[in-house]
Amino acid sequence: MSMSTFYAYLTGEQGCDYTIACNRTLRRLKASNKKDAEKEIQDIYPEVEHYGIDIVQLFEVKEVTEINVSAIKKSLSEARRHAEIKRVEAEERALYDKLHAKYGG
Repeated sequence: MSMSTFYAYLTGEQGCDYTIACNRTLRRLKASNKKDAEKEIQDIYPEVEHYGIDIVQLFEVKEVTEINVSAIKKSLSEARRHAEIKRVEAEERALYDKLHAKYGG
C-alpha cells in the first residue's frame, strides 16, 4: 500500500486589493491518513482564520509525477524558432512576388 500525502487548500471568499491570490494557501500536512489530516486542519485553522479563510479542501495525493520543464522549454523554443523562420520566409516571398510583379523576372 502506497503512502499518501495530504494537502489542505485554504481559501477565502473575499479577495483583497493588494495582491494576486490572497486568501489562498496550500499547506502540506504532516498527517498520514484522512482522519489525522482532518484533525490537523482543525488544529491549524485558528492560525489562518483571521485571513478570512472560510473554505478548506483536503487533497490526498497518492502519486507525484515530476514534469521535465526543460524539455517543454526546449520544445517551445524550437516551435517558436520554426514559426519565426516561416514568418520571415513568408515576408521574403511576399516581397519577392511584389518586386517580381513590378520589375519582371
